Amino acid sequence: MKDSKQVRSEYQSFVESYSSIAAKGAEEAKEVEMKKKSSKKEKEHDDDDKECSCEMVLMRKSGAFTELAERYQMSVKQFARFVEANQGLFDIETRKKAILANKFSGFKESVEWDEFFGDLELVESLQSKVKGALDKAANFMDSGGAPSQERLRLMIGLLMDNPNVKVVFGARFGGISRCDDWARAVVQYVTETRPSKPMIMRMVGNMEKEGWEIFDEARRVDPEPFKNIKIYRWDTPIEEVIKEAIRVARGM
Repeated sequence: MKDSKQVRSEYQSFVESYSSIAAKGAEEAKEVEMKKKSSKKEKEHDDDDKECSCEMVLMRKSGAFTELAERYQMSVKQFARFVEANQGLFDIETRKKAILANKFSGFKESVEWDEFFGDLELVESLQSKVKGALDKAANFMDSGGAPSQERLRLMIGLLMDNPNVKVVFGARFGGISRCDDWARAVVQYVTETRPSKPMIMRMVGNMEKEGWEIFDEARRVDPEPFKNIKIYRWDTPIEEVIKEAIRVARGM
């Protein structure tokens, strides 16, 4: 049987060992917690960098006065007179802008009218949205810079010939690269090759009306090769078109 001195000695050894283990465990736990906090800060920093990398641009608001004028196929001044003559057809905000437009000498460019009416807003650029949604795209191509119809047709062919591409998504925002040039290239490729892969696109901007006329005429003459071709107008958000392309690619 152990005497009291031996018991106290063993107990003291146990206490010291336990304290040492506990202290070491606390230090390790503290290090783990510090690493977690550091990792969290790095992630937050990376997320901030990602957010900051989005390109922001000034764009015309949906329902802007100039947009309404374009729908009625009128100049801003013509549309302003039309609104004042038919006030019951329009909301108060549009009527107020019409009064201003009729009293003002006017601008040559629509963007100047948009700024005058406060119809501009800062939004993420179309390129950033598309890039963010299609980071894992099988093949990305940029058709900016006003390429020729032949170059555009060749570009579509390269996309269609890639075995990893299941659907071709196109976002034509007509500026320097006009909508009618894009439409001619698509029509040329589709009528010549009659592709089996679907194409899902959105077309808005410079020479949009002419682009739609080209597509409509091509469909009227030979509708068969256009069965898998979907083209959306300005009133369908680009995000919805992207989602549609992803659904088709996944066979949903």
